[in-house]
Amino acid sequence: MAPILGMKFEHPDQLKDCLINYGVANGCQLWYRRNDYRNISILCGKNVKEGRCSSKKGKQKVVEDIGTPNSKSKKGTSKKSQSRKTPKSRKTPKSPKTPKSPNATPNADAAKKGCSFRLWAGWMQNVREKFMINVSVHQCRRAKQRAVYDLEGGLIDHYANLWDYKNEILSTNPGSTVQLYVDTLDDGKTQFKRMYICFKAMKEGWTSCRRVVRLYVVSIENSENWLLFLSHVGSDFNIAMGAYLTILSDGHKAVKELLPHVEHRLCARHIYANSKKKWNGLHYKSPFWGAATSTLEVPFKHKMELIKNINLLAYNWLMERDPKAWYRAYFQMDRSCATFENGISESYHSAIGFARSKPIITMLEEIRIYLMQRIVAMNQKAVNLNDIVCPAIRKELEKLKKYQRYWMVVPCGQELFEVRKADEGFGVNLNTKTCTCKRWNLSGIPCIHAVAAYSLLN
Repeated sequence: MAPILGMKFEHPDQLKDCLINYGVANGCQLWYRRNDYRNISILCGKNVKEGRCSSKKGKQKVVEDIGTPNSKSKKGTSKKSQSRKTPKSRKTPKSPKTPKSPNATPNADAAKKGCSFRLWAGWMQNVREKFMINVSVHQCRRAKQRAVYDLEGGLIDHYANLWDYKNEILSTNPGSTVQLYVDTLDDGKTQFKRMYICFKAMKEGWTSCRRVVRLYVVSIENSENWLLFLSHVGSDFNIAMGAYLTILSDGHKAVKELLPHVEHRLCARHIYANSKKKWNGLHYKSPFWGAATSTLEVPFKHKMELIKNINLLAYNWLMERDPKAWYRAYFQMDRSCATFENGISESYHSAIGFARSKPIITMLEEIRIYLMQRIVAMNQKAVNLNDIVCPAIRKELEKLKKYQRYWMVVPCGQELFEVRKADEGFGVNLNTKTCTCKRWNLSGIPCIHAVAAYSLLN
């Protein structure tokens, strides 16, 4: 669209679009000198490629080329334009200076302060090369926001469509549960509060899974959120007071309040991270993880005594966190799960981190598609697996087979063995698949003592 004298427009924005398109097509930089409800006054910069403006009238209103803000004005430029300074937002950003600290490097400084600068600078350079015009960082940000809005819609539209989204889930997935909660404000408007979704496939697959639930509430972890979420989980999965159920979370009292018979495990990694804030130092690391991974009471007490000798306050703080919730020796033996970390929830949280920055419906759809693709991919791996043992477990067993030769196996009955090394001795029962070290009982995966006993039987 080339502007022609006498051309009329329906709206000022239509005129602006026409001039912007003309400037981009001809490599002219446009400056809005005056813009109000009655008049629009635009100055046309010189053509970046040809060194002059392609508009005849533009020659009389040329200002400094924003690509070279320190350059002198060309001959014929009006006095008013000579005194006019380049807008601050049009200046080329300065590169980050090299830090003076001898321990810092330019790369480290850029990683901390210049990541966003490099991103926007690259976009600005692409626009400069493709369209022969200069844009500012703020213009790039506004353009990105507008593009995202055009692609995904605004937040108000998304929240207004949540009821339709709920009905669509229930119509395409009969038997699913979708609960939408809102708050009514004083002016009569409704404000989104929370949403709960449980697909029918999750309810059907629950019966064939280990009864272990890992929780990661991404909103504020208060009693209200926990109680409401757990009440829905208990209803959808027919959990009676939490019997024969294990819940692994970052820790909250609401779990025991709603499900008194549940085995509630705390994430040991979160406990260690919180302790580091008060008692920093690597000398706490080895005793803590040694205590957390212990499956017997004696090694646990030994490791805790080491922490007690280092700092009594740290020892008391850890004991107040209920060791039975993060120390393996007290875990239930019939769950086939020895996990004391909530790492899988952290991994899931990291995987959906980018989707969480999107508007709510876009976020929910991206999470649904991600999970659907992951389920299909894992199912395909299982179909193509020629082994009845999972690859990760097979890898662990192969490592145990390598070290089982350090243990001496003494038969003491039908499928009963005593496995010894130095002053250690453990009883293995291959019939009941148990070992007195409790690792086999906890995880369902044979421990090194069981592997040594099986190796004796070839």
